[in-house]
Amino acid sequence: MSKNSTSIGAGQLVCDPNVSGNVSQRVPLLVGRRLPAARSGDTLTHAHISPLPYSSPSVTPVTYSDYGKRLASAYNLGQRVFAGGSEGVKPAKPYKPDAPIKPKKPVDSGNLQIWVDGSLIKVSKPSGSCNHSGGGKRNIVLGFSRGSRRRVLQKMAMLIRSVLPLFVTLTYPSEYSLDYTQWKKHLDTWCKRLHRKYPTAGLIWRLEAQKRGAPHYHLLIFGVDLTSEVKSWIAQSWFEVVASGDMKHLAHGTDVEMVRSSRGVRAYTGKYIAKVQAPIEVDGVDWSRVGRWWGVRYAENLPFSEVIGGEGLSYREAAVFMRFLRRYLKGQGVKVNGSLPGMSVYVNEPKRWMEVLDRLLATG
Repeated sequence: MSKNSTSIGAGQLVCDPNVSGNVSQRVPLLVGRRLPAARSGDTLTHAHISPLPYSSPSVTPVTYSDYGKRLASAYNLGQRVFAGGSEGVKPAKPYKPDAPIKPKKPVDSGNLQIWVDGSLIKVSKPSGSCNHSGGGKRNIVLGFSRGSRRRVLQKMAMLIRSVLPLFVTLTYPSEYSLDYTQWKKHLDTWCKRLHRKYPTAGLIWRLEAQKRGAPHYHLLIFGVDLTSEVKSWIAQSWFEVVASGDMKHLAHGTDVEMVRSSRGVRAYTGKYIAKVQAPIEVDGVDWSRVGRWWGVRYAENLPFSEVIGGEGLSYREAAVFMRFLRRYLKGQGVKVNGSLPGMSVYVNEPKRWMEVLDRLLATG
């Protein structure tokens, strides 16, 4: 060991006692291995943890605030970093002992939402504090996953059950473009035509691959009644948008039917709109790169149900309400983990659950 170096244990902080002033003006030395001894004029502006006992008489310990301790955990304790920097060494970041810490927003109550004319109930327990803020930026869409299916089913469950849509299928002729960007342009153009013709129309669409590899769309269209004129217009407009030229495609390239009941809406949704499909490659087309597999157009025209509820449930009230929901699901043959922080449940009679909530709140 050289005579101008000091061996100090990892995690210790030393200062040159010859430099006066407050803590931020003194000369701390970030250590982790064998480091040169602190010299007057060397200023290290890193925060660090409080020093451990050591035997060197030429150094004085410095105690930083709790904020400095937390800040120090983000740094590599075994790295030599000096304020002025040196060749091959990254300069130190400035120490800011007075930087404010943004407190986490407390969450005092649980949340309950009931779509009274729909089929969905969402309930969550109080979380204590917001330790997270969303899931971050979403990755590239690679297929129609189970998460996609869950979001489609929840969107459909938010709609008024008594309002029935048209179920429409749009297919391509025997010869079609392999450029998936053209498929999306065709859909966009056709939806704009639909909205110009029927301004009250709103729809949910789903892209799917046929067995022959050709794309086709399934749509649930609200705000349009089934008539012969509507069926003829859908066939003719789709024929024109894809520039088919095949008269067989004009006659058989679309299928339009009226869904007859709310049970039928759920059946069509589960079988066609929300069917899970892994990415495939057909005829040189990589379906993992086609982008979104489903979406909503003209959502302002969709018949969303009124939502009752909001924040205000205590932990006990939310837990008891979730217990009732688990019993309901158990009767349907579905087993649910009792330790979940929240639940989303599809029900047939949401208004009945409002009565359950009223009794729960009345009993305290």
